[in-house]
This record gives sequence, structure tokens and C-alpha cells, in this order.
Amino acid sequence: MTKEDFFELKSLLNQVLEKVSLKPEQSKKFLTSKQAKQLLNCGDTTLCKYRMNGTLPSSKFGGRYYYLQDEINELMYKNRLMNAA
Repeated sequence: MTKEDFFELKSLLNQVLEKVSLKPEQSKKFLTSKQAKQLLNCGDTTLCKYRMNGTLPSSKFGGRYYYLQDEINELMYKNRLMNAA
């Protein structure tokens, strides 16, 4: 293997590693309904309302709902109080 071959291989490996690490959906953390309720400090009815009216998107798999932690954080951020008394 020549020096040029080595650098070409190194460049190719770097490109592959960049593509592998750029899969944002795989790095997202899904929470169960129980975890989401704890994070939001709400009950079943409120969580269902958020899901039904589109306030909080969800995924359903095997009869259970899952929520992205990033979307819960975003919801909390959007609804934060600027001047809490």
C-alpha cells in the first residue's frame, strides 16, 4: 500500500463515518407514556389531549404510545413563563 493509497482510504473511511454519524433519528430518545407524564407533570387525560390535538406528536407501536424527548423539551420551552411570580 502506497502513501497515496493510505490517504485515499483514510478519506473514504472519514466519509463513511460522517454518513453513519449523521443519522439523527437513530440518536433520538423515545419515552413511554409514563415517562412523558412524569416529565410534563400531567395525567393520562392531559397527555391524551396533547396527543389528540397535535400539541405533542407520538408514535404508536404494539398498542403503546411513545414520545420524542426532544419534542417534549421543545413543548416545555415554548410554554415557559417569562416572568414567573
